[in-house]
Amino acid sequence: MAHGWIHTEYRAGRWTNRVEDGAILSSHGSQAEAKVAGRAEARRLHTTHVVHRIDGSVVDSRSFPPPPHRAR
Repeated sequence: MAHGWIHTEYRAGRWTNRVEDGAILSSHGSQAEAKVAGRAEARRLHTTHVVHRIDGSVVDSRSFPPPPHRAR
């Protein structure tokens, strides 16, 4: 489980993916590249991916819950 949601946001001239606890996961030249990487990481960590516009407002979010447990 992640320590927080994954945020794709514009910082210092680059699109970054950051966990809410502050850790930068990746940096990209375009929002499209950052969104793909951020979504993949959120899916892997079973958390929510939030995409921000360049002004910081939220444009999209999607949750990736863990798969349900199956009885054996």
